[in-house]
Amino acid sequence: MLMVQSMFAALCREAPDAKPSALLAIVNSALWENLRNRLKRTDHMTLTFIRCEADGRIVFAGAHEDIVLLRAKDKSCEVVPTRGPWVGARPDIRDMATDRELTLEHGDLVVLHTDGITEARNPEGAQYGTERLTDVVARNKLSTAEEIRSAILADLALFTGSAKPDDDLTLLVL
Repeated sequence: MLMVQSMFAALCREAPDAKPSALLAIVNSALWENLRNRLKRTDHMTLTFIRCEADGRIVFAGAHEDIVLLRAKDKSCEVVPTRGPWVGARPDIRDMATDRELTLEHGDLVVLHTDGITEARNPEGAQYGTERLTDVVARNKLSTAEEIRSAILADLALFTGSAKPDDDLTLLVL
């Protein structure tokens, strides 16, 4: 992960207006080379590069967890899949890396998360899942971003019955 974060930071500094799909393809190529040739490993990862524009557009590329949107206009929740290539699994993904775009309206809310949230398990072994995450967001549709984040984390703790997660948890509510 540190390798990918470093590559991404350097690329964004060098080409701040680059398309997410172009950055994804470059990171993939370097990651493939480092993993296969230098480290002699066959690892790969999922990730999504997201660019938020001042005009409300979100441009993204990659494959990671679904993006959850709460629309301010009608208070509905949308789940936007992030379909794209994994990085590090193939030497070249330029033909598979495409940019997708969403348009946010004033007051829309975006929930980004890692699989540590949706794949958390309760004592019976059931996963928390995207549907439960979306339900918490919908139930709290009149709340602030901070309140929605707190509601998700509280519900997750209640669901798992554990204060200590099995995986890393990353949750960003915008």
